[in-house]
Amino acid sequence: MSGSAPDANKELVRSFYERVLNEGDLAAADEALDPDYEDHSSVPLELPGPAGFKRRIEELRRSFTLRIELSDMLAEGDLVAFRWTITGEHIADFGGVAATHRQVTLRGLNLERVIEGKITQHWSEFDPGSLLDQVAASGP
Repeated sequence: MSGSAPDANKELVRSFYERVLNEGDLAAADEALDPDYEDHSSVPLELPGPAGFKRRIEELRRSFTLRIELSDMLAEGDLVAFRWTITGEHIADFGGVAATHRQVTLRGLNLERVIEGKITQHWSEFDPGSLLDQVAASGP
């Protein structure tokens, strides 16, 4: 069934993450995130709101080629949940480790609150140290 609020919320969230991570379109953050956007993930943003989100993505995109795949997306009311896998190549310094050109993979779960067509809150569960572990690992 299309046209329901949960379906529209799922499409907003899917489009947002694909545009920002796969296409590098940071303007999507200004379009999709509420000005008072709150990030409740285990890695705090350096700045509040969309500016903090954009800074995080800029830093990641400087160090890695990024591709996100979203799966098992569910929506109920104003919440959208999904699993994600980010893959990429380590192309520049990250956490004090020079480019290794290793392929990296990061997996997690997100929960997004969408109110009036804007993502207002974000929760994410993932292992923040696994990315650094992958680039700092010895060997090819």
